Amino acid sequence: MTLPNPPNSTQAPSTHPQQPLGPSLGEDTRFTVSAPAQLLPGMRFSVRLWLHRDGDDLAGRISQRGAALGEVRGFALPLSARLNVPALEIRSVSGPLVWQNGTGYCALSATVPQDATPGNYTEWVRAYAGDFEIARVLFTVQVGRVASRPADVTQITRPYRAAFVCWADADRAAVQARLHPLGVVLPHLRLTTNSGDLRFAKDWRGELRRALGSCDVMYLMWSAEARDSATVGIERHSAVETHGAEYVVPVPLGAQPVPLNQELW
Repeated sequence: MTLPNPPNSTQAPSTHPQQPLGPSLGEDTRFTVSAPAQLLPGMRFSVRLWLHRDGDDLAGRISQRGAALGEVRGFALPLSARLNVPALEIRSVSGPLVWQNGTGYCALSATVPQDATPGNYTEWVRAYAGDFEIARVLFTVQVGRVASRPADVTQITRPYRAAFVCWADADRAAVQARLHPLGVVLPHLRLTTNSGDLRFAKDWRGELRRALGSCDVMYLMWSAEARDSATVGIERHSAVETHGAEYVVPVPLGAQPVPLNQELW
């Protein structure tokens, strides 16, 4: 069963390259992330993210060091980015996207621990609309000295195209209310749920795995009811077994906090 996208109250942005991105992100939206390929113990570094249109020339901006100044644009949900390097104890360094000449920008700064062991480390940069993760970039950096300084790592990705929404039946109204602004920001995002038709399928678990396989991310709509729901537990465990824990993004409903320990979800 596919959840219909909430009605979009604004027109999609023009595809003309000189027009700024509007309150909705079009299908040609891209995220570009640039980060130093080599880090040293104790080093302060910045990872930079741009939100732009496919085909925009960012070469001059990527070569510039330092943060850009700009405005925070009024989307239906605030846009932000987060940096995580778990093995270096760098967790959830976050900042808002600001806008300059129609391009979104965010610089995330962190410090490598003084006692960091030389080697390769995995970095995650995630883009968010409110509590909803809408894109993710994974790359590897090296800690330790090398003969010559390598060029910065630069990667480009597009916003998610499909998301699996996991929720408890009692939360339907609250879930729809939370999804509405997401549908305004990302009108092309396909939302799928295992509620309804799939739960009555003969091979329900097989249908669930196939549905998860067609999505980029699972939004776990978290509440006391979701915590106590056996069906929500089955869906979450299936997602983790199939795609790993990073595939599941908890989205809080109401005042129920999301436990930091994933085993308690």
